[in-house]
Amino acid sequence: MEEITSEWVYSHIYPDARRPGTVVTERLVLRESGLCRWSRFLDTNDVKGVKAQGEFWRREAVKTVRFSTKLGDPSRDFSLFGERQAVKNRAVFVWLWEVAPVLMAWLSFAFNPLSFTLYTTSGLLAIIWHAFPWDGTRYVMSEAATVTPLVWATVLAAFTFIVSIGASWWLRLGGKEVAKDDVYSSVRPHAAAISRWKWQRPANAIFFGLFGLWCIFVCIICPVLAVQGRSISCEVGGCESSPGVVDGTCGVGSCSCGAWADMHCTNAASLNPYCLATDAPLCSEDSSKASGAHGLLLFIASGSVAFLLLLFLNWGVNHLAIILAWKRGETDPSPALKPDNVPYHRINVTFDPPRGSLVFTVGADEDVGQLTRLLLPEAPPSAWAPPLASSVMEPLWPGDEEPQMLLRNPTTHQAPEDVQWD
Repeated sequence: MEEITSEWVYSHIYPDARRPGTVVTERLVLRESGLCRWSRFLDTNDVKGVKAQGEFWRREAVKTVRFSTKLGDPSRDFSLFGERQAVKNRAVFVWLWEVAPVLMAWLSFAFNPLSFTLYTTSGLLAIIWHAFPWDGTRYVMSEAATVTPLVWATVLAAFTFIVSIGASWWLRLGGKEVAKDDVYSSVRPHAAAISRWKWQRPANAIFFGLFGLWCIFVCIICPVLAVQGRSISCEVGGCESSPGVVDGTCGVGSCSCGAWADMHCTNAASLNPYCLATDAPLCSEDSSKASGAHGLLLFIASGSVAFLLLLFLNWGVNHLAIILAWKRGETDPSPALKPDNVPYHRINVTFDPPRGSLVFTVGADEDVGQLTRLLLPEAPPSAWAPPLASSVMEPLWPGDEEPQMLLRNPTTHQAPEDVQWD
């Protein structure tokens, strides 16, 4: 003979993903008499938040029952008074905890000695190319090289050399080699990153050795190019016996040709061919009139392009090795902050006015079709078997006329201090 049951109990226990360490217990009790009760307790010691919710009704008041199956955090279907801002703060904290390390790791790519070497080399190349005379539409090689870019190129080449030394230190090209399995804390990449391939460290050493020599070469040659082909400022005042005839001796009488020429008693007439009216052009139809700076200037510009491309390749290889050597932190708190999503059923019960609606959840293994039939007023309650074993009813508060369910969290076995009813 089939046993007739007067009570059905649905219990759903799950972790709250928005409140780490908190366990939520939902309990739905349906009686044959038509009285229904739902309760939700949070296993938390937070005195500011809501620890419990509850609702009771009679089956005759139910108007509709809707349900949907979801995968996620069941607590997201509840909005507890007093905890909304705390939940938002927790969500921001979780997001920052996960994103900040990744963001800082990627930002470190842009702010490290190797990246700064790439930036300064790019600037050096741009400045050197500005030394070629440009009229806005084309290069005018019949003019002299621009002096100001050559001066700045000298300064930037020296600074690039210093930065490249820092990049060599950052890549551990000097000193004792660190074992790949060594564990240490440093602002420099781990040995597993800068020695991922056997050829990586020797290739870095060869490149930065040649790159340092190139920076020194640019520091020396740019000042030479800045003065090459420039006109010598000389005046032979008082050295003319008649207009257009220079025949005096520097430093004698009223003839003055400058301190150096005066001290050497130079013949003023011998200075006249060397007092050029304009600077020598980079290129000229008459090669004797060209400054000769064109070849060297083009050489350092082309060489800077080549070293910039090699440096970019070196930057990409070393940072790829760093990415491949990344490991997830052993003390990553993300699992505690964001537990795995769980499958569940979301039930929405609406009542006849003036009552509103009620939302609660049950486990994914429950038969929501059977639960729906039990909640509707026309369902014969004694026709079905209980989903779970019936529970023991205890008075929740002294003096209650009807026995009510006392929910004890399976983790703490402590009843909540207070219950807030909607």
